Amino acid sequence: MRTAVLALLGAVYAPTVDAQAAQQHILDAGINLGWATGVVEGDRGVNAANATEVGEHLARAAAHIAAFRAMVSNPPYNPQTFQNVEREINRLASQIGGMSSGRATQALYQIRSRFRTALSVILSARTGRVQRRGNCDSALSDVGFYFGQGQTLAQRGNTAQARRARDYIRRAIDAGEHSAQSVPCRFDAAGLRAMPMIANPEDPAAFARSLPVAQRVANGGAPVAAPTPTPPTATPPTAAPPTAAPPTAAPERATNVRPDFSCGWQSTYGTIRFDEGYYGGSRNKQLRGSLRREGGQWVWRGEWIQGSRRGSVVFRFESGTRFRGEWTEPAREREGGWSGSSTCGSR
Repeated sequence: MRTAVLALLGAVYAPTVDAQAAQQHILDAGINLGWATGVVEGDRGVNAANATEVGEHLARAAAHIAAFRAMVSNPPYNPQTFQNVEREINRLASQIGGMSSGRATQALYQIRSRFRTALSVILSARTGRVQRRGNCDSALSDVGFYFGQGQTLAQRGNTAQARRARDYIRRAIDAGEHSAQSVPCRFDAAGLRAMPMIANPEDPAAFARSLPVAQRVANGGAPVAAPTPTPPTATPPTAAPPTAAPPTAAPERATNVRPDFSCGWQSTYGTIRFDEGYYGGSRNKQLRGSLRREGGQWVWRGEWIQGSRRGSVVFRFESGTRFRGEWTEPAREREGGWSGSSTCGSR
């Protein structure tokens, strides 16, 4: 007879030690995807100087997902979905060098979203059916991704983005804590909140001090064991990015110049007409929002609407003619990067 609870990995189908090891792989996969994303965003693309670094992060992410896949119970998890994510990572690794910054960022966010979606399942012991729902594992993947992204951006001097990553980590911790209260899964919210970078998101050294803290939390409080050559559970360790990562070029002085919305902007998702409120060259794809100053930077916040679908969007202007940002679609638990530029000049 099934236990009358909603079962997650580690609750019914795997012993505690396996659940801890599985969560270690989830965290490390997320961190490596975040590091790769942070490099692409911070360096504005993949180039000869950072291509090896990006490739190593992607390879480790795929290896950790493969190790996790070998440990999961089916149900609730479907190993094939994780194998698909691995293949997508490997395919991106072979192509990313020739991609524009916008396309590379979008592809990384899509992979991260698919990994999270694959984790967002529970098994109802009452019905015996798999249900799609966020849980402790999906929240931990969010913590890992935004940790890696924030650490890399902090190293490259992008303090505003590092603070944003810290805010997303806090939300993920809250979500994991909520899941642990309603579903029998393990999530040490207090341990994650004790990471030094929570209080000091702009300090790269605080991230470095936080990495072993996060890994111990994921491993149930035990130190992270040294890897052994026996696959599949002993994947390459999640090593911290170089502490002396090359900084990005100083922001243009035009960062404080108000962007000009009187003409079209080329973007990841087609031409944007801010003045008329649409994107993608179609008036059926609406953008609604407003431009404001936040900490010396121009930021556009609003929502996108496409038929019955909608979500939030944030554009942060690096200059009067270029922005980077992200979109979310809460109903489908999706998100992605969004960048664009204009040739119409600045005011």
